[in-house]
Amino acid sequence: MLIFELKCQSGHIFEGWYNNLEDLEQQLADQLVDCPICGHKKVYRMMSSFAIGGKKSPVSNPEDETRRSTQALKQAMHRFLAENFEDVGSDFFKEALKMHYGSLPLRNIRGISSPQEEEVLRDEGVNFFKLDARIAPPDSEEPEHTPPHKNKNKPAN
Repeated sequence: MLIFELKCQSGHIFEGWYNNLEDLEQQLADQLVDCPICGHKKVYRMMSSFAIGGKKSPVSNPEDETRRSTQALKQAMHRFLAENFEDVGSDFFKEALKMHYGSLPLRNIRGISSPQEEEVLRDEGVNFFKLDARIAPPDSEEPEHTPPHKNKNKPAN
């Protein structure tokens, strides 16, 4: 297997594993490769830097790499949540309780709740987890602003 560095039209960098260069080029031509972060189908092969028995190439600033990786992860999480969880907004508390007690069928939901609502959910035995609501959406450099008391939640199934 060969590992190729790929870049989408939005600038997200990721790896792809292929049997050979011809397989990669054919899949790129057929638009079978999409960005795992934003889903763009316009993907290009990047020049890879490597050396055999040579000096190490200078590494870019590790803090910049960490920031870019963190941003890419946040965007991927935002995309996953948007595609796989119904946004019930401020009805999260009511919807989670209804599912917990069987009034509604179980489904993946996300939304906001107050600390008091979260305490009631815990007391009632509703499993959920909180995520930082300031996750940047895909194609955004700035995080969404949500007041600190608002959190995106998901009941565990």
